[in-house]
Amino acid sequence: MYTATLEPLLEQCNKAVAMAKAGAIDDARICLDRIRFLRSMLAQSSHDIDPAGGAQNEFFRHPELLRSHVEAATSVNERLALLHQWITESRASFSTDELRQSHAGMNLIVDDALPGIWDFKHDIAVVTDLDGEVIRRVLRTRGQKNFVWITESIERAQVVCIEDGENQDTVFVNAGAFPERDELAGILYGVSVPRAALITTEASADDERHFYAVARAIGAAVIAGTTTQWLPQVTSEQWISLLPKLATLPSVMSIRSEFDGADVLVVSPGPSLQQDLALLSRVQDRFLIIASVKALSTLFDSGIKPDLAIWQDPRDHSEAIPDRPEIAGVGLILNESCHPAFYEAAFASHFAYPDPGFLGSDVSDALHGDSACQFSGTSVSTLSV
Repeated sequence: MYTATLEPLLEQCNKAVAMAKAGAIDDARICLDRIRFLRSMLAQSSHDIDPAGGAQNEFFRHPELLRSHVEAATSVNERLALLHQWITESRASFSTDELRQSHAGMNLIVDDALPGIWDFKHDIAVVTDLDGEVIRRVLRTRGQKNFVWITESIERAQVVCIEDGENQDTVFVNAGAFPERDELAGILYGVSVPRAALITTEASADDERHFYAVARAIGAAVIAGTTTQWLPQVTSEQWISLLPKLATLPSVMSIRSEFDGADVLVVSPGPSLQQDLALLSRVQDRFLIIASVKALSTLFDSGIKPDLAIWQDPRDHSEAIPDRPEIAGVGLILNESCHPAFYEAAFASHFAYPDPGFLGSDVSDALHGDSACQFSGTSVSTLSV
């Protein structure tokens, strides 16, 4: 984050503090909501930082920029802490029943429950049958666009809150249920996973458990939806462009016999790999070792030479290819729709396996035979047959 991006946030923080001290609660609340939105924008921009380290390089060349940045960030954090204390103490001054009696009181409950980082147009407020209709009404006046309502009866909840206006911004979910992707589609936008927050006057243990089920469903729905949008096009385009090269390369089926009777060890770059390197070094000659490409450098550093490496992601992750001479002694198993950079890397050989989407087609049969294995289950690090 550059100092310039912190200046609007610091300005709103100063205004909110001044208004709170003057007793202008509604005006301070407007500033607080702007602060939440600005922080959400800064959080999003932090995911898009120049991979070449542009900000860090700029700070290195101009130390005064770093000092200015630190001063601005410190001022923002001090004011945020003060505002948080103000909200917490204000909320604690009243009982929940007292706050329920007025719109201002419900606004204070919402102030205390809303995360400090929040995008009212993108993030999702999760409410329950307890005061759900009132909380939704308060949040709507503050610009909230998306809701999930956890209820004991969807039909009753829809009838109760129809007086509050249309329900197009709300997904109703039975308590304990895991909402399906198509149920959430109407309130999910873009490719980033929205934040979700449980906003209620009194959260029970069951409410917390049901909320986490909804939050997991939201994340899964966004990731699955974005993958569904780009994956078929990328794999198809790369498969077609690679066909001339694939026709000259051996299929993974050509090394099938190497696995007959072999003890196979699959190595992935998980957090436990480091502690297993000494053992792996001692027993490496007893196994046929297949390693994820991302684990290769660590293995090479420990004098471990895998027999094969494996890669399956179709995106351009060429930065994962080790710039090491040792890869010339390792064969690479890879999806036939992988990014061309992996086919151009200096591995000993490239053994393409059939993409599940094309398996059984005439071209796939010509490349791999009509009895090719289906490589169907994948994860970040490994692939199963």
